[in-house]
Amino acid sequence: SIGDDDDDDDEAAARPQQRQSAPDPAALALAQHKIAGLRKGQTVVFDSANLPDTVLFSAIKLKPTKSVKSLGISLPIEKKLVRCIAVNRERLLVFDTHEQPVKFGATAVVKSNHHLTELVKLTFPRAREKDVVAVHLRAGATPSAVTLKANTYKVPRAESFIKQLQDRLARFR
Repeated sequence: SIGDDDDDDDEAAARPQQRQSAPDPAALALAQHKIAGLRKGQTVVFDSANLPDTVLFSAIKLKPTKSVKSLGISLPIEKKLVRCIAVNRERLLVFDTHEQPVKFGATAVVKSNHHLTELVKLTFPRAREKDVVAVHLRAGATPSAVTLKANTYKVPRAESFIKQLQDRLARFR
């Protein structure tokens, strides 16, 4: 989650463990409400006050563009956009980090914000690349006419990303 640093394990082991107080349910509910209200184009600071109970994943969005004809063969070209995917207890957010590293205190721009119940499925469009995940979200406004929108991301920690989504989705089943 935000602020977790795997590099400081030795330091943490040397310090006595401090008991963390349970988060205030009212404050957590207010923070969730603020996260739900984030819109495309808004700037957010990556910290525990703005994104509580959120896990961040560095990712590259693979956006297909026009194909190029070379020697009579049509070759697809992808645009690669640096992104950060955040999995919250109720939401899936995508941020544009402007190619800056994802770290505590960094700022990013919201690209999308979806409730986890909008997530229909995850697929692996490239069998040989286990870190490429297609996220299929419900795009239609009515449940009877389900339209899916798929975005493909290369997520270095794809297994952890999928596990976080599964754990968070379990609340809604």
